[in-house]
Amino acid sequence: MFNPEQGGSSRENKAENHDEETKASLKAFIRNNGMNVQQVEDAYFICIDRDATSVDEAVPDERVFSLAKLFSDAEREGFALNGIGGIVSEMERRVSAPGKLLAFINDLPVDDRSRRSLISIFEQNRTGEIRFVDPKTLQYIVSQCMRLPDTFKELSVEERAEQLLDVLSLFVKKIGDRSFGIEFSDGN
Repeated sequence: MFNPEQGGSSRENKAENHDEETKASLKAFIRNNGMNVQQVEDAYFICIDRDATSVDEAVPDERVFSLAKLFSDAEREGFALNGIGGIVSEMERRVSAPGKLLAFINDLPVDDRSRRSLISIFEQNRTGEIRFVDPKTLQYIVSQCMRLPDTFKELSVEERAEQLLDVLSLFVKKIGDRSFGIEFSDGN
């Protein structure tokens, strides 16, 4: 017997899969062509403002025009413009991640030694374990340690910053509103 809920869900799954494939394809084009956020943004605005932008106008970079065409083609095939905007937003978030991480570290209630250690871990791409300690008793505040595996070294600076910020903020939330120090042991 036909179940409309199952039929609809199958179509929705196919649409979601198609959107994910389209998104992955667009991201691959951006990555393979070494495009920066500004270029992707320019392509996005060329795509959404095609009535005001003539094809004959000089585009600073052929990759921008090619990406704008890919965006337009994806939109014609049903990929929503907000999905393209999401790609731009994701790139902007990723590019700003190192600055956000460093600002987060600078605002932590830690001593200068712990702050320098955290910055060093990020900037020198170190792996190992971070433990959070009470500066007065030197006891661990959180029983678990924050592990940075060797695979962490393979990530881009932006990806490392995003992941460090995400995980570090979880530990800081667990620690609560109090000062702390860190112990770091290299993973070598």
